Amino acid sequence: MKQFCIDASVFLGMNSNDEIVRVSCKNFFIENQDSVILMSFEQIGVCDNIIWSCTFEQQIMYYPFMDLLHTIMPIKRFAFTVKTLNNLKENKAIPLTARLNVAFAKEHNALIYSAHSSLMKSCAAITKIPGSKIEKKFNDQLESYYQDSLTLRIDFDTIFKYA
Repeated sequence: MKQFCIDASVFLGMNSNDEIVRVSCKNFFIENQDSVILMSFEQIGVCDNIIWSCTFEQQIMYYPFMDLLHTIMPIKRFAFTVKTLNNLKENKAIPLTARLNVAFAKEHNALIYSAHSSLMKSCAAITKIPGSKIEKKFNDQLESYYQDSLTLRIDFDTIFKYA
């Protein structure tokens, strides 16, 4: 079974205002429903921080999709460990958050995916989500919730800045 590590850009990319990013991230989840997806608690916190900054009405439309997706496709969540921190010695040219994600993926022997094309230029360990123009669909109920969730659109270029 394949194992992937994702950052917040992949998860929240499904609600990006950039259509190529949105479709690519959505298709990534559809195509990898049988894979093991890993996220660090830190990246989950990034997602939460962004969603909680949206209006209550947007959150009400977003959370049923996110909750059902997590039920259908459990995403394994882990904290950083000493081993993660020891792996930080590598990739010093990229921002700390991205370095933590790379170290986390290395610790779990997983490929790391991001929708941040700028990170790929500075770190060969990060793989860009495959681009896609043809949108696939989730199962009926999840697709319905997903369409509702699109009332929340995320300004990808503004929100996903790695510092």
